Amino acid sequence: MLILHQSNRVENLFGQLALLTETPLAEVLMPEIIVVQSQGMARWLSLELARSQGVCANFDFPFPAAFIWRLLEQAYPLRGPSLYEPEIMRWSLMELLLELRDRPEFSQVAAYLQGEGPDLRRYHLAGRIAGLFDQYLVYRPDWIEDWSAGGDDKWQSVLWRQLVARHGSWHRAAMLAHFADMVRSGAEYPCPLPERISIFGIPSLPPSQLQCFALLAEQIDVHLFLLAPSVQFWTDLAGRREMVGAEIRHAALDLENDLHLEEGCPLLMGLGTLGQEFQGVLQLFDAQPGLDAFPEASPDTALRLVQFDLNVAVRQPVLSGGDRQMIVPDQDRSIQIHVAHSPLREVEILHDQILDLLSSHPELEADDILVMMPEIDRYAPFVEAIFSDSGDGGRRLPFSIADRIVLGPLTRSFVALLDLISSRVMLSQVLAFLEQEAVESGFGLSGEDVLLIRSWLNEAGVNWGLSAEHRGRFGVPEEPIGTWRSGIDQLLMGFLTPGDGRQLVNGLLPCDVLESGHAVVLAKCINFFEALSALVDQVQSPRTLTGWRDIFTSVLDRFFGVDEGYSLDRQSLLFIFDGLARNSALSGSGELLSLEVVVAAIKQGLNSSTGNFLSCGRITMCQMVPMRSIPFKVICLLGMNDTVFPRQERRPGFDLMAASRRSGDRNRRDDDRYLFLETILSAREVLYVSYVGMNASNVPVPPSVVVSELLDHLAGRLGLDASQCADRFVTRHPLQPFSRRYFNGELFTYSVLARSLAASLGNDEPWRGLFAEGRELDSEPQERIELDDLIRFFGHPVRALLRGRLGLYLDERDEQLADRERFSLDGLDAYTLTSSLLLDALAEEDHDLCPIAQIRGEVSLGMTGRCQYEELRHRAETLAERLVVWRGHGPLPAQEVRLDLGGRILVGQIRDLWENGQVLCRPGRVKKMSHTDLIRSWIRHLALCAASPEQPWQTTFVYRDGVMRYPFVATARELLMDLVSLYSYGQGRPLPLFAKASLAYAKKRWTAKGGTPEQAMAVAWSIWSEGDYLSDPERCDPYLAAVYGDRDPLAESGPCSFAEVAELVLAPALNAAEEELF
Repeated sequence: MLILHQSNRVENLFGQLALLTETPLAEVLMPEIIVVQSQGMARWLSLELARSQGVCANFDFPFPAAFIWRLLEQAYPLRGPSLYEPEIMRWSLMELLLELRDRPEFSQVAAYLQGEGPDLRRYHLAGRIAGLFDQYLVYRPDWIEDWSAGGDDKWQSVLWRQLVARHGSWHRAAMLAHFADMVRSGAEYPCPLPERISIFGIPSLPPSQLQCFALLAEQIDVHLFLLAPSVQFWTDLAGRREMVGAEIRHAALDLENDLHLEEGCPLLMGLGTLGQEFQGVLQLFDAQPGLDAFPEASPDTALRLVQFDLNVAVRQPVLSGGDRQMIVPDQDRSIQIHVAHSPLREVEILHDQILDLLSSHPELEADDILVMMPEIDRYAPFVEAIFSDSGDGGRRLPFSIADRIVLGPLTRSFVALLDLISSRVMLSQVLAFLEQEAVESGFGLSGEDVLLIRSWLNEAGVNWGLSAEHRGRFGVPEEPIGTWRSGIDQLLMGFLTPGDGRQLVNGLLPCDVLESGHAVVLAKCINFFEALSALVDQVQSPRTLTGWRDIFTSVLDRFFGVDEGYSLDRQSLLFIFDGLARNSALSGSGELLSLEVVVAAIKQGLNSSTGNFLSCGRITMCQMVPMRSIPFKVICLLGMNDTVFPRQERRPGFDLMAASRRSGDRNRRDDDRYLFLETILSAREVLYVSYVGMNASNVPVPPSVVVSELLDHLAGRLGLDASQCADRFVTRHPLQPFSRRYFNGELFTYSVLARSLAASLGNDEPWRGLFAEGRELDSEPQERIELDDLIRFFGHPVRALLRGRLGLYLDERDEQLADRERFSLDGLDAYTLTSSLLLDALAEEDHDLCPIAQIRGEVSLGMTGRCQYEELRHRAETLAERLVVWRGHGPLPAQEVRLDLGGRILVGQIRDLWENGQVLCRPGRVKKMSHTDLIRSWIRHLALCAASPEQPWQTTFVYRDGVMRYPFVATARELLMDLVSLYSYGQGRPLPLFAKASLAYAKKRWTAKGGTPEQAMAVAWSIWSEGDYLSDPERCDPYLAAVYGDRDPLAESGPCSFAEVAELVLAPALNAAEEELF
């Protein structure tokens, strides 16, 4: 007998189930069978049964399809698994698609398979078709029977017949048909049946499965426990659209008395399509009523009012003002809708709201709260970051996350290896792979070793490709420079033969960066490179899945460690490898598969979710999926965005079910709408909903349509307009968690960090830097000052102060890795190469440095690089010729400097002295003279003049388009004394001399086309605060930002002001300089 039990509360359904199971089965060892649709429901039932009966033992919780298949297997024993499982059909269909693509019926399929990556396309297409055939076996058994008999000539039916010819006709639909015939004929069932079966909490079943349970009900008792939103038979209720249409078509008739139409609850009719259709399907079977339990709900909160309306099923009148206030008072918070700017803010807001609920409801426990998300993988990282440890004095909340894809360390490393061997093998990609713990363990490397290898390979110019041949596989010239093979050879040559970086040895540039103790690390690096190269070569040939299984099994031993912590990952991967090979063998497929197909199959096998649902003593975080209507006091829904929920189901164009829908067919959108309905029914005290409803510009974004329907229902029932309803139930949160709105009584937060940030922002005081309010460092006068230190200081006084006195290095960055060869000339590399070529030209040496420059990545490969090199060499030779002219005879001995400057001794040595004085050069343009060039040449010139005043020294700075000269300066000692005084000042306080703003001010103020102080300050301020088209504002320099904060040092007065320092340091240099263009 088929017995139907209904209730709108799962607890009541469970009470009926518990009462039923208290009667023991006749067979003591026979398990009690309770068919469920999710593991979460099975776990909840087992916990509740144990709580009510003291113990939950010998209960079996199968899924409907698994239970029916188990019965059929017992009745009709098979040798091995069914060959019509999607995982097995896929491999047969791949071969069949290849065999049948030339037939006329398959013209569209053949056109699709001719695109890029045909094997991978065929793999994915076969998977989609296998999934559809699996659905047809359940939802369209009549089609399957007709196709098998030769009916229809669509390509799907032709493909099915070919599949049956390979796998046989004994599939699930045929077994169900035979089972039905056997029951109808009164034949004895070939195996013992269970005494009774309970089906619990499943809102809908495919007609074929429902028919199977109905046939079983002719032999045994089958109890169907159905969560129904209403006590009424609401299948015949009409929605608002149907009522309006009927009024238009039958204006002369009374809808209720003449047409017997009654308008249903709008929310129920909008969300309950799935349950409405299933209720109609149940009418086709002779289901006997069981014990219905629909308790009278007291609508004393907004949530219970909605549940009451759903239970009544018909449209209810609008509440008057007095009734509304009595039933749903203003302080009611049973339905909360929160609007945030991002998923992170959603989780932060949820954390605060849960803390508030736990604080205001002492009886509430963590395991009374359920949090569901349509996109669990997107939100899980934020949940872990916010809930694990708030880090700012907030309260940590216990939680567990279920239903997300979690890969262990070995599995992640293996997936990275799959991506690596399918790629160009870029340097950054390989180093990221090497940094993984499982890989380091496999090759005996440490973190320090990987850092060493990183610096070696970067120095050796490795960017992508294992070898020249490997590069050729990607359709580019087989150029060895920049490949791993070239880099390893350079490292080996540099280890064996020291090089000067300017000569090739056997066509290699020795990379002399290794020390004697690095031989072991280099050997491990070579071992990894050889293993990777061998694997990449090995996977180029297609193989059967059995062959791929053997390769990947050996890869686990070759590349990864054998630590016990990796045993579960290793077993999982081996299980996937064996499963793929087994399914392929069962399908009878012997096709040789390419790497891309096997990688896709392995990744698909890894996409299985993990995590425990309903962890005791913790908040449960899980995916928002159907068949999980478990009661909780508080249910929270995150990420209820318009484009996310209800989820869209994009069925392929060749899905025949989509064009021929029947009652009982599953629809993802209807499933999600009914899931929202069940969520409303399952919440006992609070229904919490949040979504990303505003972007960064505060432009509103609509929520999910189901949230809008809930608000519409509340507005219509309570007699509110949309704005009033939003004010009552919707809370819009600010972009930042430290907004003042959280601390002025409008909103609240438990974050101590947010409170402190809000307090600091509330002062409205800008950050004034490290040396605000006249702060300074204690410093003792230096009796001895090195000339190089003086030059370095005036190049960037603030940086020198922070580095020298505080040990702060704010501009150090990780070395950038080049993942591709150079295609254009970089300014810094051009300068470096030109300097090397200049040395050769001055020494009258004709070295061809182009191959070396290409190996170093300074110029492009091929003829492009040769052209770039020749242009730089011509530039260097021209500069060398001019430099020889300006030098005259020489060189002269270096000039020692030892000057007593008011009790401080300046010491150093000046080189680059020639017959015509000090001659410096720069392969740049004189008009683009930098602050560093100006300071270096000027201070050296002053020291030279002061150290040897009897000789009229001049300094010449030769550029490629002109020269800048300093004549002899008679007042050099006095000017140096000023500089030394500023140097001493800058050892304890920041000296406002800036490389760009100060030079711009000085040029505008003291060159031939000088301007007024105001004009000069305007130019300097523009550079300081706005920058130019080539660079950021100078205030963004990390050292200057740390020292000055939001202050404007250009406007500050007092000793050593910006203008005074520029006048003391730069004005004499610019006034003395003489420029001459070529």
